[in-house]
Amino acid sequence: MTEPRPAMPHPTVRTSPAALTVAVGGELDHGTGHDLVGVVVGHLAPGVRDVRLDLTGLTRIDPLGLAALLLLHRHTSGVRATLHLDNRPDALDRVLRQTNVLAHLTAPVSGHRPPARAVTVAPRHGGDPETRR
Repeated sequence: MTEPRPAMPHPTVRTSPAALTVAVGGELDHGTGHDLVGVVVGHLAPGVRDVRLDLTGLTRIDPLGLAALLLLHRHTSGVRATLHLDNRPDALDRVLRQTNVLAHLTAPVSGHRPPARAVTVAPRHGGDPETRR
């Protein structure tokens, strides 16, 4: 019989008007990743520009834990906050590089989005598309 793995301790959260810091320890997997996303999203507030995950205590991450980090990035980018993965263990860096998401997860969020480009589409069969039936 295998011994159960220890669960991630409840993340420690520190907040300031412009930053949210969450200390992550233990394993990051399906259950703990879901909990981490809930904690971060629950603490996101207007004006938060930086979300810092202190990963000093992270011991293991599985594919669903990686999915949780990607989901966090989506949430933080949605409110124009930058996600920081501080004190990454070497094992996490390897996973992030192997999956080619390190730059994506750690890229700063710009304060503005480039304007959308107009695209002109020509009709496939010539003529006015409104007159064709």
